[in-house]
Formats: sequence, C-alpha cells, structure tokens
Amino acid sequence: MEGGTLSQKHKTETKPQAELEQLKKKLRIGSADPERHAVNDSVSLMRLKTLAQKLLPEDSVLRRLVMGEADEMPFAEWTGKVDIYARLLDDETKGLD
Repeated sequence: MEGGTLSQKHKTETKPQAELEQLKKKLRIGSADPERHAVNDSVSLMRLKTLAQKLLPEDSVLRRLVMGEADEMPFAEWTGKVDIYARLLDDETKGLD
C-alpha cells in the first residue's frame, strides 16, 4: 500500500514539471516558423493564459504579463514577445529541475 502512495505522490509532483516543460516547448515553437503565418494571422493566448494561471504562482512576473495581454494578438506582435516569455519562464523555473 505504501508503494502505491509513493508512486501516486511522484506522479503528482512531476505532472506540473512536465506541463511547464510542455509550455516551454510551445513558446519556442510559436516563434519557430514565421513563414507558416500570414501577416494578418492572429494568435490566441487563451491556452497560454490557462496554463499560466494553473502553473505559475500569483506573484510570477510572467503570469502577470501573460494575463495582461489581449486574448488574441497579431502574429507579428507574438513573435516579438514569445522569446521574452520563454526567457522569463526559464528564469522563473530555475531550480525546479
């Protein structure tokens, strides 16, 4: 019974870390291929906002920054911000590895 409890605890502790890694990957993919997007395309930030609320602490600079953005933004604007978001996420998650 104890082995099952430890296993469950391990799964619960690693899930947020896995989701943070997934978020980091998505942020980097967002800026990877600007040729796939037309100048007039927009990017939805709704999923990013949901993840920020779920995974980042309330005092997180990145969380406040993301939550302050409009729900959609032009792709060209997104490409200018995504690198900053990724750097902030790296800085805020150092030591969690």
